[in-house]
Amino acid sequence: MEKKDIKHIHFRLNMFWQNIFHKNEESETAYIKGFEVACTQKGGQFFGPTELEEKAIEKLALAIEVWDLEIPKNRNNIAALIEGFSVTASPNFDTKKRPDPDYQHLTKQFSSFIHETHDIKDFSWPAQVDTFAHRNNKSWSEALVNLIELFVNKGFYKHSYPHPQTIYGIHMASGSRVLPIVRKANLKHHNKSEITVNGQTISIGAVLKLGDLIGEDYRRTVHHDVKITDPSWDLYNASKKDYQYVKLFYANRQNDRTEVSIFEAARRLCNGIRSKVRFIAKTKESLFVYTDCFEIDIRSALANGEVVLTNDEMDEMQEQTLRYHFKEPLENYFKGLMTYDEVIHRFYWDRINSEHTPDPLPSVKWQLTFSGWYKVKRDGKSGQIR
Repeated sequence: MEKKDIKHIHFRLNMFWQNIFHKNEESETAYIKGFEVACTQKGGQFFGPTELEEKAIEKLALAIEVWDLEIPKNRNNIAALIEGFSVTASPNFDTKKRPDPDYQHLTKQFSSFIHETHDIKDFSWPAQVDTFAHRNNKSWSEALVNLIELFVNKGFYKHSYPHPQTIYGIHMASGSRVLPIVRKANLKHHNKSEITVNGQTISIGAVLKLGDLIGEDYRRTVHHDVKITDPSWDLYNASKKDYQYVKLFYANRQNDRTEVSIFEAARRLCNGIRSKVRFIAKTKESLFVYTDCFEIDIRSALANGEVVLTNDEMDEMQEQTLRYHFKEPLENYFKGLMTYDEVIHRFYWDRINSEHTPDPLPSVKWQLTFSGWYKVKRDGKSGQIR
């Protein structure tokens, strides 16, 4: 491989640079070392990436153990070396080969393995190793060696685990879920303009706010404390703690008919969301209020603190923001343009990482961006790699 080829390779490596470790001279050296380990070497030259097989992974483990680099052997540099190896071993790195859209990088397989075998989720595999080390009273390097040995010796890298899209634990690779419509209802004969519930009058255009079902649970999340070693992920999963009397829905209006499709319960990450009452329906059994994207069993929801009637006003910008982040994804799902998993992923991501989400969560102190973690401040953001 000629010098010009090496320069091209270095350029391509930088294109795949990950935000899971600091970029400096040391980590760049380790990153390139990972490339070299992943290549076939002969006579001091590199002849392109090797196939990802046991021999190649054993070479990687040996390179970490021997560490013949004149830079410190630490968490950041080891992660850089492994990522350099992982990127280079991908068939998609070699432009002469046909791209494989289903290929999973070694580090994604490793992350899936840690999740499947030790029930550890996170946004990056080095942070998963942090948690494993913490739980087993080991250093990060010791924990990594233990995990790699099991990963290689048991042949886990040959398994095709669905990679847990670690953002909120949603398994995007599992494909579309069955249409989670709870029921459908035609509201043609059930429209009301105003109701009174427990002395509170609710009319079309009133603003309702979803109650706080998160409580103190946010304190153990990584978005509240980015340095937490063993964060809780319960908040990011569907659970019995979600709303019981508030469901997501989409209204399909055709001529004089308004048919609504009611989906599953709203997740508790929706807490604090405000939306306007659009129509009210009274049946023999229940009294339902429909806002922009929620169906609310209003009597039970008010009695259990799942919803609050406010005196707020919503301007056009707030309504457009709500429409973009909540209503449009549900519409796209209804029309078959998004999977339901993608809709939920969008809700979670927007509520936690978007700067323009409706009613941003006050508990979010850290946001994950392409270039790393940033602390949310009134005067801007300061970055920190986790």
